[in-house]
Amino acid sequence: MLNIEKGVQPKELIAFKMTPGASYAGLGGEAAQALKKSLLAEQGNLCCYCMRRIRLDSMKVEHWRPRSRYPAEELRYENLLAACEDSKPAHGAPSEQCCDTHKADRGLTYNPADRNHDVETRLE
Repeated sequence: MLNIEKGVQPKELIAFKMTPGASYAGLGGEAAQALKKSLLAEQGNLCCYCMRRIRLDSMKVEHWRPRSRYPAEELRYENLLAACEDSKPAHGAPSEQCCDTHKADRGLTYNPADRNHDVETRLE
């Protein structure tokens, strides 16, 4: 796992957050695309956990602190990461759960985007 240097949040996300009643569930369009592009750029197109190569069409937005337990952080840019998407099952086989889906609502000890956690010295 690599440390992630968080950049400046996209202006489209800032504008969306100013919308009355804004929530992650309502995030779409230009704001969602700008968010995904920004996360991919700062992570070098790698999943925040397993470092698998990901693209705009093969990623999920990961909430390091789960939305169900930390609703106030669902749109906080520092809480958002790009993670790999579950692989598509072939011929009805069960899908492989990847990082974001496998993590589900569990909390993790180390955040790759938190400088204080320095995951490169803790995890291989």
